[in-house]
Amino acid sequence: YSLPSRWRNLSWARRIELDVYNPSGMNWKNPWKLKVVAFDSRGKRTWQRFILKPKDWTHISLPLTGGGFNRRSVSRIVIKVASDSTRTIHIDGLLAR
Repeated sequence: YSLPSRWRNLSWARRIELDVYNPSGMNWKNPWKLKVVAFDSRGKRTWQRFILKPKDWTHISLPLTGGGFNRRSVSRIVIKVASDSTRTIHIDGLLAR
């Protein structure tokens, strides 16, 4: 998701939070792994990996600190699901705190 220019300055925020729903059951050999990455305008990134709860909501909280990441110029937020096949997830409540 590319952020509009008016939402790119997140200097007041410490983290990005969202809820992700996984409609499928758990395959213990290949659980659904989610990676959330935030990029700033210089290409620096902050990221974290999560394992999604089966048939339930998982609360995701991505810190916007460390590694020279500039919260004043957040340009993109990328959400990836690691899987061999097509997966469907539902996202709700994306916000910065």
